Amino acid sequence: MVVEQLQLLESPSSIEMQFKILPVTESGASDTRFRMEQGENFDIVIHLGLCESCEEIRIETRATDSLQMRIPDNEGRQILNSIIDGKGSIYSDLPLHKVFQRDEYLIESIDAGSFVCNETFRQTLLGYDDQQKRKHCVFIHLPSEHILSIEELTSRTFEVIKTLAEAINVKTIPVVALAVVSSSGECFAAYRVESTISGWEFPGGKIEKGESIHQAIERECKEELNLEIQPQKTLGRWDYQIKGKWYSLFLVKSDLPEGSMEQIELREHEKVTWVALDEIVEFDWLPHDRDMARYLSRIIPNP
Repeated sequence: MVVEQLQLLESPSSIEMQFKILPVTESGASDTRFRMEQGENFDIVIHLGLCESCEEIRIETRATDSLQMRIPDNEGRQILNSIIDGKGSIYSDLPLHKVFQRDEYLIESIDAGSFVCNETFRQTLLGYDDQQKRKHCVFIHLPSEHILSIEELTSRTFEVIKTLAEAINVKTIPVVALAVVSSSGECFAAYRVESTISGWEFPGGKIEKGESIHQAIERECKEELNLEIQPQKTLGRWDYQIKGKWYSLFLVKSDLPEGSMEQIELREHEKVTWVALDEIVEFDWLPHDRDMARYLSRIIPNP
């Protein structure tokens, strides 16, 4: 119903919108990626889906690597406890932080579920990867009309679409940070000294062109600390602004091979330490690293 209403609205002259209703099936999930493979180009892709348990409009920015279908899809397919492709979570590159005013009925989320919604979102993000383009895609979960009327859902969704179309022109700098938690329950931290600000951080740096998140954190740790690591998965993304520039920071959970700490060289840091988990929130982190520390404190011992 919302899609039908959206098609009746007049879009801004600078935006050309196309609509397609996708079946809740494996082929439907891959439809947009297939169209990309056939040569179609999309500046931005916005998927819409109903979320009966949602109490607000949720803009999903992460597609997980798993399927756990509580019910069968429209072809009777029901996959349980399955990895999709083994590549880990994938994140949208849209800089929502700069363009959205969140309220009680509009939030950003990193939980697209594990049904066909997540599968569809993931396949489209991979389609952008195939083309080596920034992943200008989100999945919008809409609550039922018992939460918001069809008219309000349509109006709010239309405003979100217009805002997202503007967001693709907002430049962000992608960076990575290292999260290592020892078997004894301590978190690795490094003390950076700079002319403008100094403090404890999750070490890392900028993602270079053509690098994956995992490749970037491996390189940064080797360059800054002579530290060999084994990236496991991306835990989340944080957006922040410094001196007028916007950054998107990806925190990567990693393991350390045996003996790697003995090889550390402090090339850009003054010292390193291990922080007990019960002290991690109150530790003297740099401002943007404190947000990640709070997150780790919630998900440990199962990050």
